[in-house]
Amino acid sequence: MDQNDIPASVKNINLLLLEYLKSSINIILYYRNLYPHDSFAYHQSFKLKVPINRHPDVQNYISQFLNKINTGLLSEIVAIKFAIVDITKADAIVECFNVNLEEYIGNKLGNATGNSIGTDLVIDGLDWYDIYSSFKRNLISLIDNLRCLKEINMGKESEYKFKIFLELYSDGNGNGNELIYDDDDFVGSQNNNGHDTRKLYALNDIDVGYIKFNTCYEVSLGKK
Repeated sequence: MDQNDIPASVKNINLLLLEYLKSSINIILYYRNLYPHDSFAYHQSFKLKVPINRHPDVQNYISQFLNKINTGLLSEIVAIKFAIVDITKADAIVECFNVNLEEYIGNKLGNATGNSIGTDLVIDGLDWYDIYSSFKRNLISLIDNLRCLKEINMGKESEYKFKIFLELYSDGNGNGNELIYDDDDFVGSQNNNGHDTRKLYALNDIDVGYIKFNTCYEVSLGKK
């Protein structure tokens, strides 16, 4: 099927989101050197050459996250953080890629069937290829920003790993949120004067009709 003929259904849009999230994770793992480059193989994603980590444990971790979304969690998500944490500092966040889904219509309609990522309901006024192109531009923006970042300081006193944080809608009683980070989880999030010591790199927003969410890459500058 020609890409211009693919319907902008809830299911097809959410499948794009899954592919986008998988690609984003692997791009971060590759460009932030969390795994050797020879452990990656290039695959086509959004017509881009995207490095995909081949280690079974890494693939399993990513698959478990995507399966949670695929089986009903998407409608509950407010935000996702793909974080690099320092395990010698109680998993304090060193860097993170923030995906704010609060205004993303797919997480409101995506689980109308109750047990799948979405329905074949076509959203009027949307073009699938426009949405596809918006995801692609965001990935290019992510890659460009990661290429410009300084390498993570892999000192003897620090050890890093990758971790996914989810912020879920609350039921009004404070329940429903899990794996939430707050400002105190960031390495050197504030100096003694209370000033923020983080830098935000804004990326191209996903903004096509009803499909809206914003992203940014956040880096700790340490205590100053």
